Amino acid sequence: MSKSKKHHYIPQFFIRNFTDNDGLLYVYNKDKDQIVKYKQSPKGLFFENDRNTVDFSGHQLDNLESMYSALDSTIAKDYLNVLKTETVTPEELISITLLANMLRWRVPKSDTRFNEIKTDLSQEQLNIKITVKDKGLQIDPKALEHIEGSDIFIEGKRILLSILPLLNQQKVLEIHNSSFININSLFPSLIGDSHVVFEDESDFNAISNFILPLSSEKTFIYKQDSKGEVNNILFFFHRDLSIIHHSQKYVGCRSLNHLEKIVTMYRQVKAEGRLEDVEKFAFNFIK
Repeated sequence: MSKSKKHHYIPQFFIRNFTDNDGLLYVYNKDKDQIVKYKQSPKGLFFENDRNTVDFSGHQLDNLESMYSALDSTIAKDYLNVLKTETVTPEELISITLLANMLRWRVPKSDTRFNEIKTDLSQEQLNIKITVKDKGLQIDPKALEHIEGSDIFIEGKRILLSILPLLNQQKVLEIHNSSFININSLFPSLIGDSHVVFEDESDFNAISNFILPLSSEKTFIYKQDSKGEVNNILFFFHRDLSIIHHSQKYVGCRSLNHLEKIVTMYRQVKAEGRLEDVEKFAFNFIK
C-alpha cells in the first residue's frame, strides 16, 4: 500500500462547509498580506506534505495520518448531523469538542508549544499506560524506552492531548449546559489555519471558553454560564479578526466582500496596536 503524502491539518469535510456555490474559497495570504487572485479548492488549502509521516526504526510511516483519518470519519458523522439539526446532543458534543481541541493541537500554530512540552509529557499526565497483553510477561525497560522515544509515540501525543480534557465528565456536562449554536448568514465566517478561538490556552490539560465556526453560517459557542445569546453584531467581526490574528498563513471565506472588509479591519487594528483586544471583545459579546 502506498504511503499518503498530502496531509490536511484542517479536514477537507470541514473546509467544504465554508465554500461558495462553486465549492471554492477566496483566500487571504497572511505572509504576503494580500488576497489571492484566484479562488481556491479545499484540496489545495490547509495541508503540508508528509506532515504526519513519522520515522520508526528507519521506516517512514503514515500511521499517524491514518489515525487522524479514522477520527475525522467518526467526527464527520456527528458534525454533519449537528449542521443539519442545528442542535447538539451530549454524544455529538464529544465529537464537536474533540474537533475543536484537535484543531488546537493538529495545526502548525501548535508546533512551537507542542515541541516545548512533548518529551516531558508522561504516561501519567496523558492518562495512559503501556502494557503487554500477556500478563505473564514483563515489559523490557529498554523496549519501553525505545517506544516512548519513537517519533510515532511522541507525535501521537497530539491526539492524546486533544482527548485528555474530554475525560473530565463534569467539564463535558458543563460545556453542554453552557454552549449553543449561533446562526447568521449576513456575516459568513472565515476559516483559517488556526480556526478555533480559545479564551485561554495556557493549560494543556483543560479546555476554556471557545468559539468554533462550524460553517459559513453556523458557529458553535461555549462560554461558561452562558445564556446562549450573541448580543452585538460586532461579535462576528471580532470572531473573524481573531481567526486572522492567530492564523499563520492562509484564511479563506466564501464571500470576497466580507473577506476584504475583515482584512482591512485587521490591518487597521494591527497598525493601532490593538490586536490583544480582539479576542477579549469577542467573548464580551456573548451572554
